[in-house]
Amino acid sequence: MYICNMEQYEFIILSKLPTLNEYIAIERGNKFYAAKMKAEFTDLCAKYFLVCPKMPKQLYDVDIYWTVENDKTDADNVFFGVKFILDGAKRSGRLADDNRKNIRHIHNYIETAKSYEVRVIFKPVKQ
Repeated sequence: MYICNMEQYEFIILSKLPTLNEYIAIERGNKFYAAKMKAEFTDLCAKYFLVCPKMPKQLYDVDIYWTVENDKTDADNVFFGVKFILDGAKRSGRLADDNRKNIRHIHNYIETAKSYEVRVIFKPVKQ
C-alpha cells in the first residue's frame, strides 16, 4: 500500500523482514546464502516501493513503525530491517540514494499486535 501527498511518502510492507540475529545465524552458516537472502529481501522491499512515483532528490527524515507479533525479539534486532527497506527504496529507483545526503534521520517505533506490518514514511526536510 502506498499513500502520497505533498507532505510525505508512506509505504506499508506486509512481509516479515529478518532480524539481525536471524541474518547473523545464516551468515555464519553460509556467506553465499546470506548474500542471496539480502538480495531477496531487498528485492521484496523494492516491490513495495514500485507503486509510488519517483521521490524528488532531496533530504528526507524516515519514520518506521514496526508492528510485530510478540515481544520476544529485542527492538534493535527488529530494526535491522531498515537495511533492506532503504536498499529496496534505492533499488526500485524511487529514492535517488540512501546515503547521508538523502537520509538525515531514521526514527524507529515498535509495538506488538496480532499481525506483522512495517509502515515507512519518508518526510521531506524543509530547508
